[in-house]
Amino acid sequence: MFGAAAVDITSQTQSAGAASELAATTYPGRVSITLGGVARNMAETATRILSPLHTRSTPSPVKLVSPHGDDDFGILLRTGLEHAGMRTDGLFVPSGNHRTAVCSLMIDDFGDLISGVADMDIGKAALTSTSVDVNSLLELEAPRFVVFDGNIGQAQASQFTVGLNPFSTP
Repeated sequence: MFGAAAVDITSQTQSAGAASELAATTYPGRVSITLGGVARNMAETATRILSPLHTRSTPSPVKLVSPHGDDDFGILLRTGLEHAGMRTDGLFVPSGNHRTAVCSLMIDDFGDLISGVADMDIGKAALTSTSVDVNSLLELEAPRFVVFDGNIGQAQASQFTVGLNPFSTP
């Protein structure tokens, strides 16, 4: 799977009311950090479904190819994937000064979105750079399926499908 692996930070107010009532101030609440990203979510689900088919000596057939920054969020992402039993050999740090993808959301007491910031630029930049040799990776792995996060964009997705025969069988 090619696409986004991200860190999600969610802040939820307590007893502040609805989003329309909130002013520019701080409120008591709770903050959670979870792993996200469309491709990462799909990879975790596929890994869990296929878990009876692999052991510690035979890794999961699901490989997530996703960039992360050389930062604390990148360490958190890699560690979280390991903890979930997912492969991390497809994670890479692209050249340049890129930040790990992070989505920070503020929600009200009722779970409605107040505002958010999605710092996801690394995906489009890194998946079209020379950091990932897609053709070599596909030849080396010979996957039965190639899945990608549709949010990465048509230009990025097209590089993954060049030379693939969608009607071939292994």
